[in-house]
Amino acid sequence: MHITHTIVSKISDRENTDPINLPPLYEAVDPERLQELVESSPNDTSVAKFTYYGYQINVTGDGKTTIGEEVQSGST
Repeated sequence: MHITHTIVSKISDRENTDPINLPPLYEAVDPERLQELVESSPNDTSVAKFTYYGYQINVTGDGKTTIGEEVQSGST
């Protein structure tokens, strides 16, 4: 599965919405570069970090994807 599909699927599950209702992932990150990172080497320690739909996303070179808590805007 393409890494972008994995990310959008995880976010849509968290938001309990259809993936079609989410904004395009390419507005947050270059999907081709992200896929290149994952396909580069299973032992690659590189990490791509970006925010998508209010969530902090981390993708490592070995394909591990973590979705952080929603990013809060403003200060308290």
